[in-house]
Amino acid sequence: MITIIKKCIILENANIPEEIKRLDPKSIEKYCQLLQGKMAKRQHFRLVVVGPKGSGKTSLVRRILQQPLDKTSEVKSTNGIDIHILKCKIQTKSGKWIFMEGVTNRQVANMTLKRCLIATTSDQDTVRNVDTLGNEDKTSVIKTETSRARSRIDESEEIGFKSYKIKSDEIIYSRTKQTESKKDLAEVLNVKLDENEYATIDLWDFAGDRQFYNTHQIFLSKEALYIVTADMTKDIESILGIDGEDPNFWFQSLQYYEQDTMSLCSEPPIILVGTKMDLCRENDDEASIKLIKMCVPHQSFRQHIRYFSSLSNTQENNEEVFEKLRDKIFDLAKVSPSWNQEIPVRWIHLEKTLFELANQKPIVTKADVIKLGLENLEPIQTDDEVDLFLKYHHETGDFVYFEDIPEYVVLSPQKLSNAFKCIITSDELQKFDIASWEQNDWNEIRNTGKLSNRFIDYLLNKNELSKFKIYILNIMEKYDIIVRSSSASGEENFYVPCMVETATDDVDLLFNNKSKTSCLCFVFDFLPRTIFNHVLGACTRRYKVTKKMTNQCSLKESVYLILMTQVVKNYFY
Repeated sequence: MITIIKKCIILENANIPEEIKRLDPKSIEKYCQLLQGKMAKRQHFRLVVVGPKGSGKTSLVRRILQQPLDKTSEVKSTNGIDIHILKCKIQTKSGKWIFMEGVTNRQVANMTLKRCLIATTSDQDTVRNVDTLGNEDKTSVIKTETSRARSRIDESEEIGFKSYKIKSDEIIYSRTKQTESKKDLAEVLNVKLDENEYATIDLWDFAGDRQFYNTHQIFLSKEALYIVTADMTKDIESILGIDGEDPNFWFQSLQYYEQDTMSLCSEPPIILVGTKMDLCRENDDEASIKLIKMCVPHQSFRQHIRYFSSLSNTQENNEEVFEKLRDKIFDLAKVSPSWNQEIPVRWIHLEKTLFELANQKPIVTKADVIKLGLENLEPIQTDDEVDLFLKYHHETGDFVYFEDIPEYVVLSPQKLSNAFKCIITSDELQKFDIASWEQNDWNEIRNTGKLSNRFIDYLLNKNELSKFKIYILNIMEKYDIIVRSSSASGEENFYVPCMVETATDDVDLLFNNKSKTSCLCFVFDFLPRTIFNHVLGACTRRYKVTKKMTNQCSLKESVYLILMTQVVKNYFY
């Protein structure tokens, strides 16, 4: 019934963004009400690069952004996730990429707001050229436009957006903040525009180490455009079926985010890039055949591929290859379901404030967001709309917000990822100048998965988000990246399944060949790696961890946790 209601609402309103369509019917209906107000088109997309470890993802990102490669030293592997925000913009008409430094989200938001203002004001020429006016004339324009903005707010209240009660006595909103409103509007009016409109891009570089796969699920999205890399120097037969090494692993993982579509092509769209062609013997045609054989054995995978290319990240005379790649990236962005979708203009005001605040406060309370929304030139005045704003931006990847952990909002996904990698990291990326006692704790994690509260405090205290320890752990628990468990003795610990490196191949050895309950097996073509964490989490929330004694030794407390993961792995794979 709920699905039918959602479809009816969506059919009646073609301008609903894909990110909103996935929400509950109440949120969709609320957004439809917002469509009655002033809207702005969003021309922004997210490009995510994934692939096997060492396949050239970071070098590819640098070449796409026209950043130099340091040939005197090896490019360092990505530790967790690297997010490149506003490193370039794209002219929407010509498709030309313009690479830039120092441009902020605030400036981009001001340009969008000024274009909206020009489109709605009766004196367009004056607003467009306000930066050429004298101080007195500027002041007059600002007063006029501030008054008009307030009038639009009053009108919006009449159609149902004026009722709002703030639960916290500490948050008090007053409409007498004319000084802040004028300052905000002056900033919008003074921004310089040219005749071109631009799209913006965020580029996410995901690490290929297996330990990080479990944190990827927090940041992947159905709305992103993906590049999957494949190392062309690898022998096909040697990597097939190996998690992370086999490019098919990434196609299968991304298929989890597949959207319902009437098109012959599946969403999300994927660009397949074969790297290290300078080290290959094959010519371009042979490389293309190898790339297809390596990565797309199944028809369902091929439906996601929109373009493929074989290239070298290190050659200096192949810029035309990257120009073609950039053109294709933008072509795909323009036909994506989320392109040119409309959002309320007052959301852009709040976006601007939060993007700027992210540098000083990577995590804020939801109450802070409510307060800032109310202080906008065009305020967000209902709790429902604040929730909708946060849900939308969680889907787009701008912020991180969970309805079931609603106290905080993450304004900087990069810094949240940095906090995760204090615990989730690989051997190669871990610092080796560590104390012997710390090495013992790392060994415990890698051998048994056990993570003590003491060691959690030590690791997170190194990070700037350490005061949000409980919130960070709650997120990791939500996705079963870490699992809380109580032992038979009553001691509470965490387990980190993705960090365990050792396991027993023969399950029977753990039972000394004695009788045991039967193993129930389900066979799948593919299961996401995170399924083992979820099975483990479900079991440890229900059962306590115990010790198993043998004649020779006492097995570690986590033996049954590792056993459960290994049983699933052995039989499902």
